[in-house]
Amino acid sequence: MSDLERDYFFLYSSSYEDGMVMLQPDERTAKRHYLTEELVPGKPLKFENGAADRVVEGVEERIEDMLAEIPSFGVHDRVRALLEPMGLEKVQFYPMIFTDASGKRHTDYFLMNVYNHLPFIDREKSELLPGQEPDAEFVMVLKF
Repeated sequence: MSDLERDYFFLYSSSYEDGMVMLQPDERTAKRHYLTEELVPGKPLKFENGAADRVVEGVEERIEDMLAEIPSFGVHDRVRALLEPMGLEKVQFYPMIFTDASGKRHTDYFLMNVYNHLPFIDREKSELLPGQEPDAEFVMVLKF
């Protein structure tokens, strides 16, 4: 297999649109370092809509097949069923529970845990904002 045959990229726009779901982990999930390492099988990860307060009157919460948890995604089971047979390296589909703004629990989602992040940014020449947590590996890129 050539390098190009096994390399893949997931790109996502971080701009917010009305009704969009932005996954926010509960306290226990946040402590599991689910964005930086392979997870050991166990209890599902739990998320809610961190943008629920942005849902404006007359706009419904958009619960789609892919939910943002940058740099990963929550994916509906039908998306997992399409991607998992591809044997993507360093990608794990981990069970999750998503509670929407109305309180309804969705158990048919998986966190698409991409735990092989490659450094494509020249940190010396770029303008970066530090991550949210003291040991955060991820940063916001302002200029590159």
